[in-house]
Amino acid sequence: MEGRGEELKPWEVPSNDLSASLARETKLQQQLEHARKMESTGARAGGIAHDFNNLLHTVQSYATLTRTDASQLNQVLLNPCVDARDAMANWELLD
Repeated sequence: MEGRGEELKPWEVPSNDLSASLARETKLQQQLEHARKMESTGARAGGIAHDFNNLLHTVQSYATLTRTDASQLNQVLLNPCVDARDAMANWELLD
């Protein structure tokens, strides 16, 4: 193939350059291993960041609840119950 002026494919190695080919393959394997380690580290870091964000959101929500006036808090908590009661009363009227 080399004598015809065609380019060599990455998997085609001239027989006289075996040691260079082995060195190149070893280097590529090392690069692949390093890339896999980096990908794994990135995935772990993303998971940790996601979990930490969930914890921060919980802390922030509780902090907001502690700063909320009790009367406002009662409205927020009771409005869904009042709405449900009204909906049930309207449903009974439709029967």
